Amino acid sequence: MDSKAYARDQLVKWTNRQWSCLAKLWGKESAWNPRAYNKQKVMGKNAGGIPQLLGLDPKVPATRQIERGLAYIYHRYDTPCNAWKFFKENNYH
Repeated sequence: MDSKAYARDQLVKWTNRQWSCLAKLWGKESAWNPRAYNKQKVMGKNAGGIPQLLGLDPKVPATRQIERGLAYIYHRYDTPCNAWKFFKENNYH
């Protein structure tokens, strides 16, 4: 399955602008690589997967990584564009 296509389908409630922000955010975080893994620990945990979430094992299927990443964005930032804005200002999200 194409991870980008799956993520775009999950963004039905968000506009194309939101998709553009998500594509940039996760492009910077992991280059959309589901096996991406950051060896630097934050709060005792490594970040992994497409969304580079703390404690996320890159072995988790890409679709689940995307679901968890979108849930995190919605919970913390409300939209991908808000998350992208925060990332640009702080170099993390």
